[in-house]
Order: sequence, then C-alpha cells, then structure tokens
Amino acid sequence: MKKCKRCKKEFKTKANRQAYCSKKCFKEQRKEDNKNYSREWRKTNTFDRSYRKERDKELHKKYYQKNKKRLSKLNKKSYDKWRKENPQKVLNYARKWREKNSKKMKGYAIKYRKIHQELVKAKRKIYILKNKEKILAQQLSANIKIPKGQICMRCNKKLAKAKHHKDYSKPYDVDFVCNSCHTYIHLENEKIEVCN
Repeated sequence: MKKCKRCKKEFKTKANRQAYCSKKCFKEQRKEDNKNYSREWRKTNTFDRSYRKERDKELHKKYYQKNKKRLSKLNKKSYDKWRKENPQKVLNYARKWREKNSKKMKGYAIKYRKIHQELVKAKRKIYILKNKEKILAQQLSANIKIPKGQICMRCNKKLAKAKHHKDYSKPYDVDFVCNSCHTYIHLENEKIEVCN
C-alpha cells in the first residue's frame, strides 16, 4: 500500500513508480506544479524596467560609437534633404530663433569683433570697395526718418524699424519694414542670386 502524493489516501499500486491514486490527482498536481514553476521563472528571469532602460542606453551608446561615421552621414543626408524640401519652414525657424536670441547674437558679435579686430577691418574695406552704390544709397537715405506709428509695409503687423532699398540707384525710394521682415527680404534676395 502507498500514499497518494496529492490526496494522501492509501491505494494499491499496480507499478512501483506509481505516486498518485488516480489520473485526476495526477493532472491536478501537474497543473499546480506548472503554475508554481511559471511564477518562479518570472521572478528569476524578468528585469526591472529601470535596469532595462539603463541596459538599452548602454547598448545604443556602444552601437553609436561603433557606427558613428555612417550614422552622421545618414543624418546629414536626411537633414539636407528636408531643408531642400521645406525652405519656408527653415526660414521661419531662423526668423523666430533670431527674434528670441537677439541679445545672444549681439553678444557673440561683440566678442568676435574684439578677438578679430584686424580681420573685421580688412573685410569692411573689401565690402566698401565692392558695394559703393549700396553705401552711397544708405548715406543719402540716412536723413529720411521713419514716421511715428508706421506699420511694416510687408507683414502689416509690427512697427517699422528699418529702411529697405529695392533699387540702390534710387536712394530716396525706400520701404519701411520691421527688422525681421528686412532680414527675410535680404535672405530671399541672396537665394535668388545664388540660384541664378
């Protein structure tokens, strides 16, 4: 006589290795064992999310360091492609950035001029020789004052703070525009010149 492992009843054995009194006991015990095994497996083999994140970061860093050149080329290509497809977005972003960081830009310019005084002077001389008409027009239009409360002739939103010459051969023919529109107009003109 043997005792059943599950229900602890005594039963006659048909074979020496028999541990359960019936198939029902055997199946129930098997289900329980499987549940316990899966619980234990989860405890031992699952990682904390924080650990997983750290591990992934390390893997990404290693991968980036191995393939730095290839990835930088791919990123540059995709970025250049996007810039060509969306020139208006690029210009709008540049304009917004300039408006936000105008003080920063002035600081950079002052620092640069202090460090490279001779270079700036040389560049200024070259600029004067190349753009005599432009400088003459600016000097003649210096006496023209922007009227108080004058709105920008381009965007019709902001107050005009700059004078723009459409044609430098006519120095007294001036458009009153805001600073951001003035930079935008010159950027557009430079683009057209490069394209031609």
